[in-house]
Amino acid sequence: MRAARYRSDCPGCGSLRIQCSLIHADLLAAADYNVVGLAAAVLSVWAYLA
Repeated sequence: MRAARYRSDCPGCGSLRIQCSLIHADLLAAADYNVVGLAAAVLSVWAYLA
């Protein structure tokens, strides 16, 4: 609905797609879907491992 109204996806809309891309180790597609989500995922893994 937001995409039709504002002609863009909401900032969190790429969340599921970014998770699927990360599972398949496709970092370029993940960055294309949501750069902030990619950074959050990387920081979450880093914090978990540290």
